[in-house]
Amino acid sequence: MRFPNAYKGVSKLFLAQILEIIGVIATLISIIVMIAGATAGNAALAGGGVLATGISLIAIPILSIIAFVMTLVGLNQGKKDEPAFQTAFIMTIIGLVLSIISYLVTNTNPWLAGWMQFASSIFSLGSLEYVIVAGMSLARQLGDSKMEAFGGKMRILITILWILLLVIYLFRNNASDVFYWISLGASLLELVVSIMYIVFLSRTKKMLKD
Repeated sequence: MRFPNAYKGVSKLFLAQILEIIGVIATLISIIVMIAGATAGNAALAGGGVLATGISLIAIPILSIIAFVMTLVGLNQGKKDEPAFQTAFIMTIIGLVLSIISYLVTNTNPWLAGWMQFASSIFSLGSLEYVIVAGMSLARQLGDSKMEAFGGKMRILITILWILLLVIYLFRNNASDVFYWISLGASLLELVVSIMYIVFLSRTKKMLKD
């Protein structure tokens, strides 16, 4: 194994994404159960859904914190073999700081809070892109052209997503149909990028292990 630190780091990044998915799935299941119970007039089923939702509201933040810590640890490990992981680490920290600032000034300065949240999203997306850059660099060194090409496609999609997010934020007060379709397109693209990111991490992990 030529890049043991990168392998350990990517493994943690992959596991962090899985934890995030588990949290989302748990929430969706509890909401579906609650709605199904209320629609069918089944008090026990609806009550179970409410209880499950309450548990999810407690569990999801915990899972998110664990996933975030694992992400930082993974990036910190990976940077020992590939410098791009360090850039991703720094951007992740900056994104967190901006998000905290946004939360703190929401009531006192909504305009600043909005800009801080937007900037936080950009840095978070930037962190994801630099993980991809790191994976592409490792693939290049290992002679895996397919992985490098896959990463290149993802970077193109992320660039498009960056542009869409900027347009959405600049014209957020616009209620036109065009703005609605742009927002919908950005949401769908974000979902596609998220799925591709998990696939990319999984393939990178396998590549580094072989």
